[in-house]
Amino acid sequence: MRAIFFAPMDEVQVPREITGSAMSMGSFIGYLPGAFMYAVYGGILDKFEGLSGYRIVYIIMAVFAAGGFLLSTYILKTIKKDRNVKG
Repeated sequence: MRAIFFAPMDEVQVPREITGSAMSMGSFIGYLPGAFMYAVYGGILDKFEGLSGYRIVYIIMAVFAAGGFLLSTYILKTIKKDRNVKG
């Protein structure tokens, strides 16, 4: 399990001496939405009654999912490019 957790750090060539710090920052950023998004979604659902509130919430989720997809695609292309240059 630890190998799966730390594998992305090796893929983007984070120096081993700062891997722990990089993982803590990544975890902070990754889990931060869980700290406040439920309050945001609750506020949206209170302000926009019925189906319209849920549509807004799901649109927000879709935007974040698309952003995550684009970012991960960019990272994968960068990793492949770096491997082709070195290999």
